[in-house]
Amino acid sequence: MTIEAIGEQAAVFKYGFLSIKTSKLLSEIIDNQIKEISNEEDNETIQNAEEFLSNIINGQSFIAREEGNLKPTLESIEAVDYALNTLNELQENKAIEKIKDLSEINQFFRKIHTVLSEISKNKIDQISHVNLKLSKNFFSNVSNKLLSEAQEMAKLYPQTTF
Repeated sequence: MTIEAIGEQAAVFKYGFLSIKTSKLLSEIIDNQIKEISNEEDNETIQNAEEFLSNIINGQSFIAREEGNLKPTLESIEAVDYALNTLNELQENKAIEKIKDLSEINQFFRKIHTVLSEISKNKIDQISHVNLKLSKNFFSNVSNKLLSEAQEMAKLYPQTTF
């Protein structure tokens, strides 16, 4: 396995685990098991998910050549790749309405970012159930996609050697 492949695998696991934890946390919020974020682990998960969404928005804005003070990073370009693939799957499965243009893509990701931001401020009761479910579906689909990708990598690289 090459160093590049190991780096790619690390990103898959990083975003995969984050998406699983975020999806689980959002499910608990939807099911009214959690009314506020009170423990450090959940708070860290939401902060990391917010950062992931910020990277997606930054990367998508850069790719769409939007105006502004954009400073894309390799991480933001990588994040937007996972996000857009997931968005495509959500549309194909009719889990969301068809997005017609770039501004709607940005609105979609900003909506999820807003949900995470409200959760981190413990304003859970102010978030619409629809937006909570949208966010949960997004993270659930990202985790499924990355799990599938990790399984494919395991087939390509059955053991790690240099």
